[in-house]
Amino acid sequence: RKKAEKQARKERQRAEKAEQQAEKEHQRAEKLAAMLRKLGMDTD
Repeated sequence: RKKAEKQARKERQRAEKAEQQAEKEHQRAEKLAAMLRKLGMDTD
């Protein structure tokens, strides 16, 4: 039972880390799109 709780906690941490990474990538993509629009490129 303790092992299951530890595993669940570890999995939550992994999921949280993945979520943060995804958010970081999204922000990078938005920043790049803004730069391209500024240069006159259509990003859609």
